[in-house]
Amino acid sequence: MTVEYVIYKNLACQTSLKAQRRRSLVEKHYKRIGEVSRITGLAPSLLRFWEKEFPQLSPLKKGGQRLYSPQDIELILKIKHLVQEMGYTLEGARKALSKPKGTGSRLSEMIKGLEEIKEELKRIKEELSS
Repeated sequence: MTVEYVIYKNLACQTSLKAQRRRSLVEKHYKRIGEVSRITGLAPSLLRFWEKEFPQLSPLKKGGQRLYSPQDIELILKIKHLVQEMGYTLEGARKALSKPKGTGSRLSEMIKGLEEIKEELKRIKEELSS
């Protein structure tokens, strides 16, 4: 039994308008900024900042609450990967995300892998010639 299922069952027993809103959030899998912060390991302030920097990232805003869809969370994780792990600047990450699918980080990973293979082949060639 998943946590979401338990939450959904508990909410289904309640009849207030507030409970109905929560149930619809669970059904649609929208997450509030605090939940997204815990999922991604990023501060809420950084998430709000990235909303301004990346036009693709636009969570719903209802009653002063930001509601992130699964697609928004996936985009946040892509941005985090590009900026924090790959070392992209915000502008570079923005450009990489605006490229057609399959040409961004996958291409750079392939190039890096081919360069490693090239170096290994050079090393083998030197060993064979000596």
